[in-house]
Amino acid sequence: MRAPRSRGRAATPRNAGARRFSGKALREGSVLSSKVELRAEELTVRYTQWLLRWRWPIIIAVLLASAVTCYGFRYFVLDNDYRVFFSHDDPKLLDYEALQNAYTKDETLFFIVTSKSGEVFDRETLAALGELTESAWQLPHVLRVDSVTNFQYVSSEGDELRVQPLVSNPAEMSDEELARAKETALNEPLLLNRLVKPGSPVTGVNLTGLPPRNDGAPS
Repeated sequence: MRAPRSRGRAATPRNAGARRFSGKALREGSVLSSKVELRAEELTVRYTQWLLRWRWPIIIAVLLASAVTCYGFRYFVLDNDYRVFFSHDDPKLLDYEALQNAYTKDETLFFIVTSKSGEVFDRETLAALGELTESAWQLPHVLRVDSVTNFQYVSSEGDELRVQPLVSNPAEMSDEELARAKETALNEPLLLNRLVKPGSPVTGVNLTGLPPRNDGAPS
């Protein structure tokens, strides 16, 4: 008995068509990518040629634009007043201003002084610090000036209390007096880590003032 013949065609693998489509898509994508690169390169060349051709008008235009921008900076004002964030009739602002008017309000300004010799308590540094302290009193709206040269410290001898300046006249102070003034300052809580610090060549002058507001009204 003979086996029946198969009448159908040979079976085709299922992924053969997919492979042909994938290969075609890759070729088309590669061609498209090459065209994009060539186009980008062409545009870059054209843009460079345009810049070189019109370089002087472009330079002049940039300089003019910079000059106009710099001219406008003269109207630029940095306002650090917190009142700009509130309306004039803001209830919280009005309450705060009423509190300031009743109890006053002060601002501080701190000048940092660094000793060239690395030692704050030497004659040259203390002399310069004293001059800065005296000049700071001449600034408007200043209420108080604090530094090591005008600091008054209290010492006791028996039943007697003495209030005397920490530094009187640096040019006439002996080395022992300078060393004693330094030791006193480094053991004074009002000066330590505020105006002086152990091993640091930096000190300062602290100003306390009552500046007016930008609108001319008192703070």
